[in-house]
Amino acid sequence: MKPPFLAIDAVSSFHAARETVTGADGTFAVDGKPAANWNPFRPLNDPPEIIIFAPGYGSFPSAYGGRRPEWFKAPALAPLHRALYAGELVTVELPRLRTERERRLYADLDLHPNVLPSAVPGYRALVNQQRRQLGLAPY
Repeated sequence: MKPPFLAIDAVSSFHAARETVTGADGTFAVDGKPAANWNPFRPLNDPPEIIIFAPGYGSFPSAYGGRRPEWFKAPALAPLHRALYAGELVTVELPRLRTERERRLYADLDLHPNVLPSAVPGYRALVNQQRRQLGLAPY
């Protein structure tokens, strides 16, 4: 049996990684449109995944879901995602982490499995900053 020369749906949810940093006022913008689509059988119209991270704070969207500190009253995630993907201006609150245990919850790179840490050097540097503060080895 010959292996296929074209895997139609091999990677279904990752296209590219892009980074940006906030301005002095805390705002940011990132272009979520794919640069190119080389697979005509799979349109790239899934919304981008957005990760917001700052050392010492719970990240978005993790702090709004399963890894939320008990005391943090996060708004519903689905309406926030819809607003972000619609290009609306939104405010995303990152909870300031109070304990070492909470900081350890956010001491890992929270990336899609197909994103190499080298593709997001700024994010990796910030996570490593938090890891060093906790006495953990960097990525």
